Amino acid sequence: MHPYSSRDIIFHFLSRIKLVLAFLFLFPVIVIPQSANLVINPSFEQKIDFQSPSYGSNWTKCLKNDTPDYIEFTSRGEPEFYYSKYIGGLLPYNGEAYAGIFCFRTNPLRGVENVREFIQAPLLETLQKDTLYEVSLVIALDPESTTAINNFNIYFGREPLSFKREKQMFELRPQVRFKQSYFDSISWVRLETTYRAKGYESQIILGNFLTDNAIRKRSVYHQSQMMQKWDLHELERASYYYIDMVSVMKKSLTTQILEDEEDDTEELETLPALKEESPDTSFIEIGQVHQDSSIVLNNIFFDFDESYLLPASYKELDYLYAQLVKFQDLSIVIEGHTDNMGTYEYNMKLSNERAQSVVGYLLDKGLSEKRITYEGFGYTKPLSDNRSDAGRKLNRRVAFRITKSEEN
Repeated sequence: MHPYSSRDIIFHFLSRIKLVLAFLFLFPVIVIPQSANLVINPSFEQKIDFQSPSYGSNWTKCLKNDTPDYIEFTSRGEPEFYYSKYIGGLLPYNGEAYAGIFCFRTNPLRGVENVREFIQAPLLETLQKDTLYEVSLVIALDPESTTAINNFNIYFGREPLSFKREKQMFELRPQVRFKQSYFDSISWVRLETTYRAKGYESQIILGNFLTDNAIRKRSVYHQSQMMQKWDLHELERASYYYIDMVSVMKKSLTTQILEDEEDDTEELETLPALKEESPDTSFIEIGQVHQDSSIVLNNIFFDFDESYLLPASYKELDYLYAQLVKFQDLSIVIEGHTDNMGTYEYNMKLSNERAQSVVGYLLDKGLSEKRITYEGFGYTKPLSDNRSDAGRKLNRRVAFRITKSEEN
């Protein structure tokens, strides 16, 4: 027979529970996720009223006369009508809602120009100085827009903004600038980058901070433009974008350490070599390279979104030229490669132009046109996964390939 009765056992068990609860009360355990999204209501699931800042949804407008839109499907009954009539059938990227803003609108007949809308929200915590954060969101062009633009920005502020005129927003300098040929997709496109915090940023603001003259524009047309929900007048041009799943996440400590060792400039884009698979061109003789082998050039630099070769690239190309002078029987193809950010057409064009710039430099040095050609591959030949910053950096590269070796 057990020395304790059932009543004694229950009493003992309850006493232990009380001790545990008392310990937790005195010494609470706080679990802070290492990669928590710092954006409040990131996919707009909590209902938003942009016209009533005190509504409590956290997202508000920045310009007093703005009318950003909150699109929610669950409260509208049968969704099919709303999808097709008002938003061209676009489903939310995440959850049941998203937001929409004008990023460009102009009409010369009515004197309308520089029309913008911006939305803002507080962050869960202020950003830490010199800490790296992964910043991302998804956008889609409304199918009734008549124009696509090439710019979308994020500004991190230290306090909420409330201005009367767009001009005041244009005076701000956004820290994050997403730029490609054109944001013309009417399906969701993910934009992402890394941001090194200045310190004490506590507000995230989304929109287009550039004036009409500072952005590139392209006319677009979709069948759904016959809906005319924006009441666009003749000759009026407008870009209206949907936004979903906004994210600001602190990078891991390991990533912080690795990236702190890299050059912290936003203006230069480094095209790194493929590690362990391609030798460093500064230490090889190309006469020993097998025909059709692709060798990545290190330290080739361009301005962001540009193909003009920067002087920091000359040392690497001077070495390549010296090797080509030494091995007169070799011919090469310069290859340009990109990551998958942006459209196929844009990346093909950029990779071709960057490869052409390298060829131009070697021709100016005196290399014969018969010994060198170029080809751009865009993002069609990745070396790594484009889902990470490290992978995309490997994929953005300039390489050369031996195409011919003639016997003397």
